[in-house]
Amino acid sequence: MLKLGLLGKDISHSQSQIMYEELLGESVDYRLFDYQDPVEIPSLDWFFENIEGLSITSPYKKHFLDQVSLIEDFDSINCIKYKNGNFLATNTDYKAIEEIFPRLLKLKEYEVIYVLGDGAMASLTKKYFDSHALKYLQLSRKKNGSLEEFEFLNKALIINTCSRNFIYRGSVNSSMVFFDFNYNFGPHKEYLGPLVFKYFDGLELLKLQAKHALNFWGLSH
Repeated sequence: MLKLGLLGKDISHSQSQIMYEELLGESVDYRLFDYQDPVEIPSLDWFFENIEGLSITSPYKKHFLDQVSLIEDFDSINCIKYKNGNFLATNTDYKAIEEIFPRLLKLKEYEVIYVLGDGAMASLTKKYFDSHALKYLQLSRKKNGSLEEFEFLNKALIINTCSRNFIYRGSVNSSMVFFDFNYNFGPHKEYLGPLVFKYFDGLELLKLQAKHALNFWGLSH
């Protein structure tokens, strides 16, 4: 049986095993490596003695950054493989973004794009917008305080890159589109869904990045 694993913190909600089994059409030995402190995280050698492919989620997407060879220029990684004596890494979240965002941008006309957060997913989002010469405004709780008190302009595209510990309850309206990198996140779906023009969660992104991860590992059928 294929052995895969996910490294992260508080990841019991993960749906990744389901995604991989749907994509492969077979059962997967999927292991959650859940660590509260980065000092607890084993070496890459240890991981690849036990699994064939490693995924990484928040908050550890930079933990092994200086121990791998990057396939592309990223400042965070979510996927590692071992090949010919080397640990190779990429970020399949970005490949998923490249598929999703063009459709999102064509959905309607926006007066402004907001990026909420300043972590790894915010960096990938900015990388995409910068590469396509698209203007945006980045907001974070560190720099801007409570985002719920911020007055968003009408006809806004709001990209939420914050983790699940951030629950937005601020003002929105029916001219806005809210894209949430979190998936199956009830508090946002229930509050934002009825209020905005369209609410998207990150479930499609999870599926697409899983597909690209299998390709990266050389495990796709």
